[in-house]
Amino acid sequence: MRLTTLKVSHIVSPCLTRGANDMLCDILLAYPDSAVAKKAEQMAPPLILQRPVWTEFGKMLRNTPRFNLDRDAVHMVHVISASSPSRFATALNVCRMPFPMVWVEFNFKDRSAWLAEASAQGIKTVHVESALPPEKIGFLLKQLDTEGRDIMVHPAWVHTDGTASFCLLALRINTSPDFQRQMSPERVLLFKEKMKEEKWANRPDEVETAMDLDNRITEIIPDYVQGMWQGYLKTFSQEVCKRFVDMAHGDLLSEWRFVLALLTMLNSRNIFDIAPAQDLTKLNKSRGRTGKPPLLVTRTVHLSMSKVQKNRLEAGGSRNVMAHLVKGHFKIRSTGLFWWTPHVRGNIGTAPITPTYDVKK
Repeated sequence: MRLTTLKVSHIVSPCLTRGANDMLCDILLAYPDSAVAKKAEQMAPPLILQRPVWTEFGKMLRNTPRFNLDRDAVHMVHVISASSPSRFATALNVCRMPFPMVWVEFNFKDRSAWLAEASAQGIKTVHVESALPPEKIGFLLKQLDTEGRDIMVHPAWVHTDGTASFCLLALRINTSPDFQRQMSPERVLLFKEKMKEEKWANRPDEVETAMDLDNRITEIIPDYVQGMWQGYLKTFSQEVCKRFVDMAHGDLLSEWRFVLALLTMLNSRNIFDIAPAQDLTKLNKSRGRTGKPPLLVTRTVHLSMSKVQKNRLEAGGSRNVMAHLVKGHFKIRSTGLFWWTPHVRGNIGTAPITPTYDVKK
């Protein structure tokens, strides 16, 4: 493959013909054995190095709980992702993996809608010019320790033109309260320079907390991707391999806040309602008769609006206090981690209203 042909943000491969409502996990699972995958490998032989990764990824998808975030749930994750470092740090102290592995996916248009609103409100968002916006995106979360606090996060996605891909790198996040790692002086300087654009940059305590959070996050090559990278190093020049690494950095650049917010939500007791698993037995029997692969059972995650509204009404019952807006925040109780939705407290005057934390249906 010539360098001039490598124009996308990562190596992509044609996916199966599919419907608009197909789940991403099913699309990824079906890919390795598809005729179009074999055709893509003939057109671009290095793509065959990805086959073992797809196969291993599929094995893990089959054996992990799978969740699909609806639009409101995606917006709430992004709302939490805009929290200050100190709020994140408080929540992370009780965050761990709910299962040894978890697959979470959602429609990218739901993220795009929130990012457009956030940008209009002055919230800093990250846009990578070389990255093609996907149609669906998902995260495979896998615990790397016995406590569920050392976590690997590997993204995968499908585009509107039918191409599917996985990130060539993964995030590794440690949420342990006892976690410590020394940051090099060079990295400290780079970090503080990067933080100058944040709204809390003039608060030393928040900067220090943000540094601790950043120190908890590293980029790794998952064990099942190691062989593919070894093949790439033999196949491509150092320049091309470096380009692959840079593009993987871009793919992960804007994901760490979302993933941290997702982890806090998975550990919170009052945000999500999870729909019952759908019975696909008859549908999969029908698909089997026509030679189609069976669909995976995926549970849809909804925002728990009734509980959120109840908390808001209860919190808004303060009397003889100037009305003011209370931002969303986490509370840690003996029974677990809870998210307090933004609400107006007090009954004197009118509180200033900001759309920053609105979750629209």
